[in-house]
Amino acid sequence: MKPNFLSAHGIQLGHQIMTIWRKVCAVAAILLVVAPYSANSFAALKFDLARPIYDDNKSAHGVSNVGHLLSDAASRGQQVVLYLHGRGDEPEKSFNSAMTGGGAVARLRSEYKVRVILVNWNSKSKGKDRSAPLSHVAEGAATLDGVLTQLIEYQELNPSAQRPAFLVHSMGSIVLATYVKTYGWPTSEGRPLFSNVLLSEPDVDSQGHAEWLSKVASRERAYVTQNTRDSVLKASTDSRSPMSNFALGLEPIRPFASGAFYVDLTDALKVKRILILRIGAHQIFSKSWMGGNANTCIFVTKSLQGEKFEPDEVEGIVRTSSGRYRASENLDKKHTCFKNAVSGGDKE
Repeated sequence: MKPNFLSAHGIQLGHQIMTIWRKVCAVAAILLVVAPYSANSFAALKFDLARPIYDDNKSAHGVSNVGHLLSDAASRGQQVVLYLHGRGDEPEKSFNSAMTGGGAVARLRSEYKVRVILVNWNSKSKGKDRSAPLSHVAEGAATLDGVLTQLIEYQELNPSAQRPAFLVHSMGSIVLATYVKTYGWPTSEGRPLFSNVLLSEPDVDSQGHAEWLSKVASRERAYVTQNTRDSVLKASTDSRSPMSNFALGLEPIRPFASGAFYVDLTDALKVKRILILRIGAHQIFSKSWMGGNANTCIFVTKSLQGEKFEPDEVEGIVRTSSGRYRASENLDKKHTCFKNAVSGGDKE
């Protein structure tokens, strides 16, 4: 009887250990998803609707100062990236590298040698709950309208000026979509406003995206990234259309936007393994999330530095169908594209 008792006790103990282990893994997964959007109790920069524009030196500006910032960058020969951020305690998150997923502005400046102009909107949330930032999307779209109005005025006064690149990250794509649906998409004297528009892992609903994105892509070179392993977007399911419970950055649903370039980076991005968890990249423009994949680095660099190209002009990126491309794995950590890589951008 004793051996049977010990055996039964061992089985019961094993079940208890596995139950505890599953709970630990579940809690860890929640923390890893929530962390990028957690508020920093020591945050120094707070959202200010009157001054929603930030230069990369943390100086806050009113929308009317956009032209001055562009002029200053031009005088210094700097390529500009207009950055519309996603969810989080912003603008602090974009400047504070100590925050999980933070410090994007400094990394963009260092890794791509560009001048960053941050367009701030009230995107602070509680964990992965999207309801709070979603309630401020229309306000963010109005801010973007003011920014683009200033950009047009600057370009009409300076027709030979280099067009900035437009980086729209995560929930910033919902602000962009709302802007287009409300105001349309403008041009400056019939020319594109931007050298490139890069939608970095867009959190906007995949269903119906072609309606608004086609208006952008009819005037701009618009690139949409996809990562089917994106852990943040996988957890971003609340407050969505009943027709589409997932984000565009996970999988684009037909119909596709006419003229847009859809680039699947799933096989060419880093996957972090923590115990049995696998964390897929969300902030794909951070070089430390690229895992040494040169294809991704070259593609993002060309986009942000304003080069004119089609994705399949980058070695290792192939056209899979009309408007759709896939980047293959190409590990080369010594590639010159990683020369200015900043560590710590993969803390999501």
